[in-house]
Amino acid sequence: MVADTGLGVKNKTNYNPMNVGNNDRGDRVHFTGWQEGVNAGCETLNNKYLGSLTMLGELSGGGRVALGIQGCAGNKCYASSMGNWHVNVSAILSELKGKSIGASYLFRRT
Repeated sequence: MVADTGLGVKNKTNYNPMNVGNNDRGDRVHFTGWQEGVNAGCETLNNKYLGSLTMLGELSGGGRVALGIQGCAGNKCYASSMGNWHVNVSAILSELKGKSIGASYLFRRT
């Protein structure tokens, strides 16, 4: 949420802190409250993007490049950004964990 909207401060739409459904084509999704928006973000990540993915870098175009694999075209990526999303999320996780977090960081185990 911090990487996408600064915890909602830079929302493109109402109560959508993870920009669920908002894309580069101009599609916009609004929610009626913060809980609905956060729930939609969590469900979207888990059900649509995470699947069998385990490394942070697999979630974005920039992260995939950092891992040396094909970008988002034809693949499920949460963020198509080639730089900002991955850089921001890595920085936030590094701060929270107190150590450097890179593209190969295992965010979940299968």
